[in-house]
Amino acid sequence: MTSPAKKEYILITGASSGIGRALAAEGASRGHNLFLVALPHDGLDDYVKEIKEKHKVEVKYSTIDLTQREAPQKIYEEAATAGIRVGTLINNAGMGHAGNFHEMTHEQLDSMVHLNLRALTHFTHLFIRDMVARNEGHILNVGSLGAYTPVAYKSVYLASKSYVYYFTGALREEYGDTNLQFSVLMPAAVATSKKVKQRVKDSGIMGKFTLLTPEYVARYTFDKMEKGKFTIMPGLASRAIFSISKWVPSGVLLKVTQRVFNKSN
Repeated sequence: MTSPAKKEYILITGASSGIGRALAAEGASRGHNLFLVALPHDGLDDYVKEIKEKHKVEVKYSTIDLTQREAPQKIYEEAATAGIRVGTLINNAGMGHAGNFHEMTHEQLDSMVHLNLRALTHFTHLFIRDMVARNEGHILNVGSLGAYTPVAYKSVYLASKSYVYYFTGALREEYGDTNLQFSVLMPAAVATSKKVKQRVKDSGIMGKFTLLTPEYVARYTFDKMEKGKFTIMPGLASRAIFSISKWVPSGVLLKVTQRVFNKSN
């Protein structure tokens, strides 16, 4: 990750709440200019004012529904028109779901696939071309600790996060002979809202054990990005569970996670 520069910005999607909001605050506290993207009427304008006053950095923002097909292109063109050079792209925006697959609506499925997969891929494709031309840049994609194994009741969501992990890893290898850097954030449970906290509480001791605050995740993430780390896994408990899970037979792991998420579901 490059050091703060007057002409460069960090672009963060899903920046009005949760991990995205915390990443914006952490980036600004380290002197980085920001270009924030979030849904309309999501309080982003007030948050931008708050960041500007507190950290004295440049903050641009745009509100748009990223499930719309042309949204990534519109944001790219908006950045180009405004003379915003994106030095770091953080694809954070995502949509989750917990429940039986057959009970999901077509609208839920379409929105999740468009946001978690299509928007992230197109943002990466649009901005990486400029990074390649400059031979510098950093891309962080937000995945999930659950992306390493199939998980019942979170089938589509965690399958999309598996894509994020492998997609980012492939790009890292493909551009290994350049100065571009790639990172993938793989958090466990993060207390992004009251609803999430309750869901984690209902899931039992494992969820409570790994629960992290967005602020901690953001601070840890920037520390690791600045060191050029690829896989970023916040939380000692999460890393311990991940290490242990590698020695557990896949069938057993599937049964354990099914019971955990069936309880919270």
